[in-house]
Amino acid sequence: MEEREARLKGRVILKFTRFVMSAVLLTVLFGAASANAQSKTFKDVDATFWGYEAIQWGVEQNIVKGYEDDTFRPDRIVTEEEFIVLLVRAFGITVSPLENQRWSAPYYIVAHQHNLPVLSTYVAPISRQTVAEIIVGTRGVNFMGNDAISYLLNKGLSKGKSSATLEGYEGKGLLTRAEAIAFIKNVMDKTGSKVMGTRPQEKSPTFLLAQSEELQLTNPKAIEALQQTIRYFNDGLKQTGLDSSYYVGFETLTFTENLYNKDSNSKVYNTSKSVKDSSSVKFVYSLTIATNARTGEIDRISVWVQEEEKVKDIVLSTIYALMQDAEKSKQFYEKNQFSSSIDAELKASKNKSISATEGPYKGTYYLMKLREVGKEGPFTSVHTFEMIKV
Repeated sequence: MEEREARLKGRVILKFTRFVMSAVLLTVLFGAASANAQSKTFKDVDATFWGYEAIQWGVEQNIVKGYEDDTFRPDRIVTEEEFIVLLVRAFGITVSPLENQRWSAPYYIVAHQHNLPVLSTYVAPISRQTVAEIIVGTRGVNFMGNDAISYLLNKGLSKGKSSATLEGYEGKGLLTRAEAIAFIKNVMDKTGSKVMGTRPQEKSPTFLLAQSEELQLTNPKAIEALQQTIRYFNDGLKQTGLDSSYYVGFETLTFTENLYNKDSNSKVYNTSKSVKDSSSVKFVYSLTIATNARTGEIDRISVWVQEEEKVKDIVLSTIYALMQDAEKSKQFYEKNQFSSSIDAELKASKNKSISATEGPYKGTYYLMKLREVGKEGPFTSVHTFEMIKV
């Protein structure tokens, strides 16, 4: 009996020892988060060192500490797990060690929760390209490779290693401890936010890479609103029975001129869809989304539909994309008799608009009969539907 109790006690002690050793290792390498962090002098980092300010910032922000011999070892290459730890701490996210798991496991859990593209290589050195892809993910966008690097450079989140160019960034290069802290500090200073965004599953549209202030959309809420709108629009198409060939990809959105108003906060994006049948490719619809870059809300969605047999499905999906409630969208569509109005307009000889308002939502449908300028022949019918949140 005493021998059995001794064995059990030994197992408990062993588990506790592993837990403590994991926490100790974490503390030695990066330091435990502390509310009383202060500036520290390291034997190998004096005030003239290029990364001195960033390292002091890292210590003061409880992101990193030096080694027990009072060195920082600024030129030591950073591994993936070390960079993930630094990054998670920089966002002010606290974690607790997990029993019987690798010391970095709780930090990787945070990374996976935000869908960051970690490779889980742990002790392998992390490349500067992978760093770019991870940082971009924390901004709520999804770019890989050179696109991720371009995003950082264009947004001022990195100045590159030798220059602010793809080549100067040196994506295949590695990151030292001093460079990692300086990199993270620059990102936090530029964004001014400690909210870690969630990287979307789908690739982000290329307009987000733009340097032009006019094209830039930096509000994570606005980016998420665009993504959400596309998801609801595609889900609406799916519910009507249309297959994936009619769905639109978020990455296909392009910035377009704002024709609605002169508000600089209003950013307008467009995409179009064509499908291939047995003999040709035919245009189906064009989708335009206007978002308020300041508030992050979607102001209006409009579609131009040329394929008559699909117009009702696409109109209903447009309502759903803005209202984002399947039942309310269907009620709005049926109550205001858009289906019968569309049928009537198909037979009409004159263009006529039909509008309906319910709460903050206003929907307007009209049929345009167009013919190419200077040419004879049949008219082309273009169905236009606009959904506005007023």
